[in-house]
This record gives sequence, C-alpha cells and structure tokens, in this order.
Amino acid sequence: MTVITTDDRDPDKIAKKQSIKRRKQRSYLIFTPLLLVLVLMYTGFTTNIIPSGSMRPNLVPGDEIVTERAWMAYPFGQIPDRGDIITFYMTPLRQIKDAVGTGNTAAQLMARAGITSTDNELKPVLLIKRVIGLPGDTILIRNNVVIINGHPLKENYDVIPDSLPDYPYPYAVLKPYKVPPGHLFVLGDNRAKSDDSRFWGSLRIQDVVGKYLYILVHRKLPAVVDTVQNPASP
Repeated sequence: MTVITTDDRDPDKIAKKQSIKRRKQRSYLIFTPLLLVLVLMYTGFTTNIIPSGSMRPNLVPGDEIVTERAWMAYPFGQIPDRGDIITFYMTPLRQIKDAVGTGNTAAQLMARAGITSTDNELKPVLLIKRVIGLPGDTILIRNNVVIINGHPLKENYDVIPDSLPDYPYPYAVLKPYKVPPGHLFVLGDNRAKSDDSRFWGSLRIQDVVGKYLYILVHRKLPAVVDTVQNPASP
C-alpha cells in the first residue's frame, strides 16, 4: 500500500521538487559536454618545445607548439598528407649505423645531422619533420629539388637549402628511393641541418605520434639536439 504524505499533496512542495529536478537536469546538460570537451583536449592534444634548428625557418628553437595526437589527426588508419608536419619516435643513431655501417661514413653523417653523442643510441627520441613522400612514391633529391615520381615537388613553404646538395646521403640522393608500404619519407625544412629520411630511410606510419597545428608561444632558446621536448605529457 502506498502511503501519501502531506508533503506529497502540497503544490508548493511538489513545485519545489520539480524545480530542483529541472536544475539538476540542466546542470547535467551543461557540464557533461564540458567535461567531454576537457577530456578530449587532455587526451587529444599536447604541447612540445622545439629545441633544434632542423625545422627553420618555420619553427625555431624555443617555440612551444600544439600538436594533435595521431589517433585524432589520422583516425582509422588514415595516412598523413604530403606537407604535414608530424612528430614521431625514432632511434636515429641506430638507424644511421644500420644504413651505412659503423665506420667513418656513419660518423660523418651523424656530424652532418648535428648528432654529437652516442649516449642514447638505442633510446627512441621524439623528432619533428615534414611529410614529403607517401607510400609507393619514388623520391630523388637533386640540387636541392625534391623530385617525386619524376615530377619536381612544389613546396609552398620556406625551406633552407642544403649547402652541399650533392652530399652522399644514403637515401634518395645517391639514387632514387621508393617508399615502402606503410611508411613515409620525411625531411626537415632546414635541409642543411636535419636528421631525417635522407640519413635513416623511411618512417613507419605507426610511429607517428602527432600532427603539428600551430605555435602556442614563440620564444628563442639555444639549439641542442634534433629532438622535441615534451613538458606537458608523455
């Protein structure tokens, strides 16, 4: 048997309860989407600091940038677009040595890329480069001109040319290089000082961490190594 109390029959009491219920519902409608947006921003975006000059003149040491994580920028196996600036993990010292051996050539290439220490040879580092070649592309670089599938690439962004355009890089300079399936060919905008695919070959798409969006804070710092510092999140 249901017991009806005096409060349940009081119109003022009923109206007050209904008002409280409506306020709670409105609060849920306001704060639930806001919470989802905050979670999305925290998990989908991050910030990085550029410590090297490999992406000059477009990104300079000290710039704090915003990047979109790969799972958001390239969902469902989407391939980055040519011209995208991406961050990714790489073990450049090991890659260079695997490509050319451990003799003087490897040492010269590492010096050319601005790599002066072998302390972290096996430790992956976070790099930032521009996507130049897509899976299946044939890349050839001649006299600072990037040729893709037999056609010069029109680069609608500033590039610092290589001061030694005929330098014997192991990939895409000595001879044409075909990008394997599931890989990318990436270059720094500062072609004279960048540890990129010319040294260690193609990048696995699965190693892409994020996509550069914009500069959050522009400030100059001394250039150190060709890696990306990430103070905000792992």
